[in-house]
Amino acid sequence: MYATGEQEQLYIETNGVIATASREEGVVVQGSMQCPYYVHKALVKLFDLPEDKVRVIQTETGGGFGGKEEYPSMIAGHAALLAWKSGRPVKMIYDRAEDMTATTKRHPSRTRHRTAVTRAGQLLGMEIDFVIDGGAYATLSAVVLPRGTIHAAGPYNCPNVRIRSRAVATNAPPHGAFRGFGAPQSIFALERHLDKVAAAVGLAPEELRRRNFISRGETTATGQVIREEVDMGALLDRAFELSDYHAKRERFSRENVGNKIKRGIGFASFMHGAGFTGSGEKYLQSVVGCEATAEGRVRVLAASTEIGQGTNTIFAQIAADALKLDYERVEVVRPDTASVPNSGPTVASRTCMIVGKLVESAALQLKQTLAGAGLLQEPYTAEEFERACREYIEKNGALKSFSQYRQPEGVEWDDEHYRG
Repeated sequence: MYATGEQEQLYIETNGVIATASREEGVVVQGSMQCPYYVHKALVKLFDLPEDKVRVIQTETGGGFGGKEEYPSMIAGHAALLAWKSGRPVKMIYDRAEDMTATTKRHPSRTRHRTAVTRAGQLLGMEIDFVIDGGAYATLSAVVLPRGTIHAAGPYNCPNVRIRSRAVATNAPPHGAFRGFGAPQSIFALERHLDKVAAAVGLAPEELRRRNFISRGETTATGQVIREEVDMGALLDRAFELSDYHAKRERFSRENVGNKIKRGIGFASFMHGAGFTGSGEKYLQSVVGCEATAEGRVRVLAASTEIGQGTNTIFAQIAADALKLDYERVEVVRPDTASVPNSGPTVASRTCMIVGKLVESAALQLKQTLAGAGLLQEPYTAEEFERACREYIEKNGALKSFSQYRQPEGVEWDDEHYRG
């Protein structure tokens, strides 16, 4: 049995919001958060107000790592209720002790493995029992569990796999999101277990993995066919080379004898998807917009937040590249539910790949609109783009385009049988 414990995100900036509220003006909350539309949805339900009477604005956020995914809805609700009752603005900022006490942590886990393997080290079957501790109340356990489940069998070709996974209620505080979202727990268990399997058949840990790495044409545990060339062996070699793995492992083994301070080095192999698992992105139906001004500047409209990972930079780069403009001509609008569409939460490593693709699509639609109006023809200069925008806006009004997520062809997922 392999166990992992709770883990605190320990972002630099603690949770904090400022709220104003009245029956006439509705509710406005500004604060440190990852997902403005999560908070918006919670406040609409809490106050039983129309959506346009609730406004949520993300302020520059000092880190999140999953810890500001669902919990800001709680502190926003508390501050907004106080503002509603008092008729005055309310600022609520947790100190470090309050933040660590109140907020959700990484789910603890317990994983059991049974593995069938040939004497030559070829995997024949895996039976995995994966359990996460959801705590006393459900937060994101129902979403954390699927990612941990899908990743539990790792990047290996194994013809027979059975995975049973559960999120259980306990008397612990609620557990929620943390980077990796369930996958680190199940990957840790598998990688530790494979080291034991390697020892049992007399192979080095890396050699066992080389003999079982998944490759093009083979299928994952969920039935996904690997259609791209994947050379896990070469990646492993490169990691060993860059880290000087074997030399360090040998040296540490010698130096640890008789020393109080021990050193070690290890490795793990895994695959990790960007974006929501299963049908998540299909259900979200995220939307991104781009708007051009009469001065030829472009504004990216998205609810994806900047929390230190570079969202504003990459969105501006993507839009600038699509429109063949200088980076300085692109502005990323602050996430504000009154002015940007719902592009989904800033989680699951989805911002660049999923939302970034929508930014590109919306930017290209701007260009197509101008070309369709006979105002722009490639190649063009920044001055010609500016003139085209100005003429279009003078004649037609606002120049905006929106792009909504569509599931790519060939991507299918069966929620009932967990296959795809």
